[in-house]
Amino acid sequence: MEPSSQTTKLSNQQRLLLKIQQATAKLHEIETAATEAIAIIGIGCRFPDGVDNPEAYWQFLKDGRDVRTDIPKDRWDIERYY
Repeated sequence: MEPSSQTTKLSNQQRLLLKIQQATAKLHEIETAATEAIAIIGIGCRFPDGVDNPEAYWQFLKDGRDVRTDIPKDRWDIERYY
């Protein structure tokens, strides 16, 4: 990256301080974005093991359950592809 005419006049310490300030500002921006609130405005649920509404889904997440199952043969024939 080509230094601008302003930064070429700065001492090494001044350039280092400028880089630290820029990095600090970027870090603050990232941390702020990571903690920004989100809103869930709609949800539809269709998961295995009777998880078919938001309350059941939330309980599923809280419990840390694993409800992975094999794909039913009438939905997708794995033998046809593998």
